[in-house]
This record gives sequence, structure tokens and C-alpha cells, in this order.
Amino acid sequence: MKAIWIDDDKLRSENLILLFELYGVSIKHFCIYDENVEKYIKLNTDTSFIILDLMMPPGKLEYKDTNGGDYTGIPVYKEIRKYFNGPIIFYTVHRSFEKFKDLEVSDHKLAYLTKPKSPEFFLEIVGSLLSK
Repeated sequence: MKAIWIDDDKLRSENLILLFELYGVSIKHFCIYDENVEKYIKLNTDTSFIILDLMMPPGKLEYKDTNGGDYTGIPVYKEIRKYFNGPIIFYTVHRSFEKFKDLEVSDHKLAYLTKPKSPEFFLEIVGSLLSK
């Protein structure tokens, strides 16, 4: 299984990526959303799922569209959905689900997880999203 993780918290991501590898999941990590991420996703059509942080530097996105980086994940999600139809998991320290209500209602392959979670929990969520 292959996944892509977009999260500027490199240290926390690296630790979980090592654990994912024990479960046979190969993860490509990016610290910011830019053209390289888009190219990678488009070229790697065997990607099983994407993990996406909510709060990151805006990258190629407009600063105003991300509320200064507080909600970078939402416009990144909308961009990725244009060319990736698999499961996307928002993984964030945000505790409020309010910003995601409209997205989740229209997207049955979207999940929202608060940090921290174990790889086992991620894989359980991915399995449920893939079966929809």
C-alpha cells in the first residue's frame, strides 16, 4: 500500500512513517503543498490514500485563502480532489469539526482525525473509506 503525507511537522510525521512501514505502508512525505506534490500524485496512480495536515504554510496557495495558514488543508484538499479520487484523511490538532461539515457531507472518502493517532487506527479508517 502506498500513501502520501502532506504535513509541515516533519519530526512527528517521520516517527509515524516508520511505524506505517512496519504495516507495509510506503509513505512519501511532503512538508508543503506545491507543484511537486501535484506532479507526484498525478504520476503515482497507485497511491492508496493521502494524509493531509490542516495547518501548514500556504505554499503555492494564496495566503488569504488559507486564513494565514490556519486552514491550508481545505484549499489543498479541494485542489487534490481534482485529480485524486481515493481516501483523504485530515490529520490535525484542530478539535473543531465545524470547518469540515460541508466537505464531509459531499465526500464519502474523507475522514477527519485529531492528533495523535496510531498507524493501526489510520489503517482501520482507510479500510472503511476504501470499502465505501
